[in-house]
Amino acid sequence: MKNSRFLWAHRVSRRFSLKIVFSIALMSVPLAGCGALVTPVAYHVHKDRIGKPVTGQDPFIQDVASRFGFMALLSEMVYYRSTRGRDSAHCENPAARDGLLQLPVVGKNGVTGRWERAANQGDVSFCLDDKSGVFYETLFFRTPAGQVKEAVIVFRGTEGPSLRDWTANLSSATGVEPRQYRVALDALDKVFKELAKPEYQGIAIYTAGHSLGGGLAQQAGFRFAQVDAVYAFNSSPVTNWSWMALNDEITQDWPVIYRLSHTGEALGGLRSVATSMTSTRFNRYDIGIQLQEKSLVAGHAINVMACGFARIIAQAEISENAHYYPLGYARRLIDHDPMCAAFRKDDKSGVQIP
Repeated sequence: MKNSRFLWAHRVSRRFSLKIVFSIALMSVPLAGCGALVTPVAYHVHKDRIGKPVTGQDPFIQDVASRFGFMALLSEMVYYRSTRGRDSAHCENPAARDGLLQLPVVGKNGVTGRWERAANQGDVSFCLDDKSGVFYETLFFRTPAGQVKEAVIVFRGTEGPSLRDWTANLSSATGVEPRQYRVALDALDKVFKELAKPEYQGIAIYTAGHSLGGGLAQQAGFRFAQVDAVYAFNSSPVTNWSWMALNDEITQDWPVIYRLSHTGEALGGLRSVATSMTSTRFNRYDIGIQLQEKSLVAGHAINVMACGFARIIAQAEISENAHYYPLGYARRLIDHDPMCAAFRKDDKSGVQIP
């Protein structure tokens, strides 16, 4: 008798709870619907009174540009492709590669130091251009005395409609380890063993990349404890953490990761879904910015942040920037380089929104 009463009470309680949930769900539809209707109407009424946006003048965005501008620039530079197409020989002699944007020389005649591309050494691939689609290169900041102070491993991202790249970007839905991620891990294992040698003692090591490259950069942060920080721009949500965890390959549980994204860009929705499925993520900082109008495709391009940050640095005349990024170099990018032609300043009151 007791059991039957308990079952009856349980069924009533369950039905009552379901009714409450169903009622709330029904109420949320018109509430959301009204908001969805009112907002565009309000914008239509008010849009003629909205002033032209002025970006880059507040201290926060200036600090963001100063801290992350150089890594964004490297993540743009790595999209370089030889006019002769894919050619692994270029990784053997990076100084001879055609079409490269010259890296910064810091201080008069390089008195502080200079950035340079590292050439491969034997079976150590400081630069990798693999047929799977993965491409990365390593850059050193070297003092006049020859000491390496910083190393950045920067990964190329999604290349247009490339099927293999977008398959990698969406692999979190399939549960299959992307080939590019495994190729990168195997090559980087030798790179980090090389960087552990005495001649590199005390250097700061960073990884960086845009889109797919941002996912590969985060993978390196989880796999190699030598990585001091990861810089990911409009990143793929795929970091390959799951497969590395299954294979017991994680050596850094909470790497410092800076994920910068431009409002409305193509991978934002995928990152939101992936983030909602992650219970905890210490030391990862998600920074959303807007430097031009929202756009799925144009807003995803890395030059929005690379050139946008350079423009802010140049306009604010910020001379002390992270990673030895010279103010003069940022000025030249904005004033003369074709890469940033769409980001020229158009008047004294603000900046151009491409």
